Amino acid sequence: MSNDVQSHLSTTNSQTRLRATTSSATVILPRSSPGAPIVPSPNRFTILLRFLCQLEDHGKSSWRLLAIKWMVLVYCFASLLFSTTTLYAFYVLNREQASQLSTPMSPIEALSRSQRSARLARHLGNGDVIEPFLLNSPTTLNMAACMWISEDDLNPFINWSRNWSGAISLVVTTKCEPESEHHRRLLARLNSLRQVDQLSLHLIHTTTGQHSPALYLNLARFFATPKLVALFPGHPSQHSLPADSFNSLYSLVPQSIKKPLLVSANPVSPLAPHLAPIVLPQTSKTWCTERLSFMSSREADWSECSWQMWLEENELEHIKLNMSSSGDEQPSSAIRRIRDRMSSRFRAEMCEGAVRRLSPGEVQTSKTARRQLRWVKNFCKQTENSVKQHRGA
Repeated sequence: MSNDVQSHLSTTNSQTRLRATTSSATVILPRSSPGAPIVPSPNRFTILLRFLCQLEDHGKSSWRLLAIKWMVLVYCFASLLFSTTTLYAFYVLNREQASQLSTPMSPIEALSRSQRSARLARHLGNGDVIEPFLLNSPTTLNMAACMWISEDDLNPFINWSRNWSGAISLVVTTKCEPESEHHRRLLARLNSLRQVDQLSLHLIHTTTGQHSPALYLNLARFFATPKLVALFPGHPSQHSLPADSFNSLYSLVPQSIKKPLLVSANPVSPLAPHLAPIVLPQTSKTWCTERLSFMSSREADWSECSWQMWLEENELEHIKLNMSSSGDEQPSSAIRRIRDRMSSRFRAEMCEGAVRRLSPGEVQTSKTARRQLRWVKNFCKQTENSVKQHRGA
């Protein structure tokens, strides 16, 4: 019996040990060989990406995953939009600043009225006095007519201005002394010009009876405030204006005008421009030469002025509109010979300077520069031949 009990206990213990061994069994992983490669475990960023990119339906947690994904997508889109907008704004701003720097501003635009008057002191004759802006009507128009007259030409000017609805910059010359009785009467007469809309009037007291047409026309342009000016070199009676002439002329001027424009119904020669008006930017670099102004001839001064613009701008464009008529009275033969001799000398010097300025020397130039040089040489050759023919006649 003892053997049976022992056998039973042994069997019981054996079963217990078997069950204990089965429930608490330890799993032993096989050791890796020394030469086997080690597989790295994924890092946290990879796990996060896998977590965000996997969309599985886990009941209540699925909407959280979807919300997180949408938040990430919205953040990425907002970041892309912000960076694109910032770069575009930076590019546009720099381009505008570069364009502003590349467009030179005329020194005239920064001068006040008193500063402009002070700058003109050395250009006037001894004892000459200028009273700028005696009349000044504000204007919002982009073009002004520039003209000069004497104090005896007020009525012809009023008649001329009836067909011009734009701004006007007018220079009036007088021989009277400032603060004199004649001066006070003249100021009273000038008040009658207030009926002319958008007029700015500038009075010049001259000590001699000799006028300088080019100087006066430059002064009228100098004090003009609109961006464009139309230079009328003749007496008001010498310019026939069609009805509504301002709008007719302004509609024919290009928005981005680069060169001066001759205004004439017929073709105009640079050697015989007569009194054809010219439209140009107020801040253009070309001004009428005052070299021959001692002759007091409107047509002579304008001939040199338009020829100079023709040379410096490499030909002038043309607007077909009639605004000019008769010319000046012919001077005496002696004065005409002096004028012709000084004119030919002036044009020869201008041509020589233009050719020297455009000559490349040893530096290689562009096709545009070579074309300009050829044009200047041909133009100066035509001028020289015309002078020779005129002398021969």
